[in-house]
Amino acid sequence: MSRDTTRRMARWAVFGLVLAVVLAWATGLLHGGRIAPGAGEPVPGEPAPGAQARAERVTVPLVEDAVGTVRSRRQVVVAAQTVARVLHVGPHVGDTIRAGELLVRLDDAEVAARFAHAQAQYERTRRFVAAKAATAEQLEAADAEFREARAGVEHTRIVAPLDGVVSERHVEPGDMASPGRPLLVVFDPTALRVDARVREGVVGRLTTGARVVVALPATGRTLDGVVAAVVPAADAQSRTFEVRVDIPAMPGLHPGMFARLRVPVGERTIVRVAAPAVARVGQMETALVLIDGAWRRRLVTTGEAFDDGTVEVLSGLVGGETVGLPTRGARP
Repeated sequence: MSRDTTRRMARWAVFGLVLAVVLAWATGLLHGGRIAPGAGEPVPGEPAPGAQARAERVTVPLVEDAVGTVRSRRQVVVAAQTVARVLHVGPHVGDTIRAGELLVRLDDAEVAARFAHAQAQYERTRRFVAAKAATAEQLEAADAEFREARAGVEHTRIVAPLDGVVSERHVEPGDMASPGRPLLVVFDPTALRVDARVREGVVGRLTTGARVVVALPATGRTLDGVVAAVVPAADAQSRTFEVRVDIPAMPGLHPGMFARLRVPVGERTIVRVAAPAVARVGQMETALVLIDGAWRRRLVTTGEAFDDGTVEVLSGLVGGETVGLPTRGARP
């Protein structure tokens, strides 16, 4: 027998042996037979949770956010009414003041001299009228000059127009004050509002007196506000209207802070569960769901979180399921 023939026979022998092993495994001779479909051991469930809740299918308002800014409803620019040098400025930025409190004192030397001259002229004219040496018109002119000079003296002492907080200080002792020049800016921290820009497509849903939710991201809070005014003119570039919403004061809330006005634009149906029912590991979110008497871990996707401690479920639940909650102090 030639060498080539021997090699061919060896190959066929190896091939036959492999084929026999495969057939034996497929027929169950090597592992004692196959497991019939559905006859395997059930997959064990998760341990029972400490508490339970229900996935609810509810209707919630559909809102659109409008960006706004917190402002004071009562803000006053304190200015001088006469030309004089500033002698004293009492409060600093951030100081709380009371109505009638002295804020700024101006140099009154010149106006005091004018007042003394006007007072003397008035007294002289009054005596002349009594002696029939001056007319009533002259007395009226002297009286008007006297009153004007007295007002000038009063204008050198500038007092607070309201209870509030100083937000800006524009002068220092030694500066020259003049009519119309701002000296201080004072605002009332207890009277606040949100000025928001609302697009023209939804501004019609807001009317004066309507209640609307205001979100304050810096404080982590939401407040109920009341629409005080809708300015009846749109910005030509942004096509938005200015809406002013009165809000209550609260600790940590100051003028200039960022706010969002949640404008209701309709309704939507969602599924939501208690936020602790959702466990997060990295980017994966799961919920423990009771299925056929056993607790199973199911992948879910969450959306908006609500102030009542619930969270929207976008996928993984359809509503009506029983979900597990972690025991107090344990992580879900």
